[in-house]
Amino acid sequence: MTEIRPVSPETAPADGGLTKLTRYQQVANTLFAEIENGDHTIGSLLPTEHELCARFGVSRYTVREALRRLFEAGLVARRRGAGTTVIATKRPPLYDLTVSSVMDISNYAKNTRFEIKSVEKSEISDEAFEDINLPRGNNWTTIQGLRFSDVDVRPVCVARVYVNDALEKVSRHLGEPFHIIGDFHEIAFEVGVKTMEQTIRATTIDSDDARVLRAEAGSVALRSTRRYLSADGTIIQVADSIHPADRFSISMTYSRDDQ
Repeated sequence: MTEIRPVSPETAPADGGLTKLTRYQQVANTLFAEIENGDHTIGSLLPTEHELCARFGVSRYTVREALRRLFEAGLVARRRGAGTTVIATKRPPLYDLTVSSVMDISNYAKNTRFEIKSVEKSEISDEAFEDINLPRGNNWTTIQGLRFSDVDVRPVCVARVYVNDALEKVSRHLGEPFHIIGDFHEIAFEVGVKTMEQTIRATTIDSDDARVLRAEAGSVALRSTRRYLSADGTIIQVADSIHPADRFSISMTYSRDDQ
């Protein structure tokens, strides 16, 4: 296996794959967990900003940013002079994807952030060929990363994107630095997607994915496999994503052709 563009030391996370958390994200995650575990019940007040500053050893700015994350996730209400009140103990899905056309998938890519962790040109395992039905005889580059929404520090999913780098327009992008590559969903559409095939199935999260997703190993997840094809049936790329069940939902709209 040859890695063609490793993550730079400046951006490589020290924890072996997790996105490096800021201090306010760490505080927010702790408070998220406490609320979901019942340490702070609905209707109760969270500790004051001053108390949280003392507890975590952080600035008031850091505490306010952490509380803003809880507010955006719909778990707390904030009123000046009245403190921060817990109003829910479960977060809604981080992303609800409504699909009625192929372009809705492109919008999903635009409305979330994909952080690339590695880009590798390597041999695809027999398991991958069979599991996601990759055609043999093509050159495939594997992009691995995490997708995030703007309302939570936890990833929406971990994704492995298999790109057909035999296609000239795709291979041109593969020579670009990480920050220019952008989102491979968009690159697929630029190359010329005619058809998108999607399979969604229930699965469980293995220990490696659980670590980067900040989820519990063995917990339930949705596995989404999307195959992007050109007009002549050539597979441009295959995106295989693991979404923790509580962070992602998908809604589909169908209409009858005879009306």
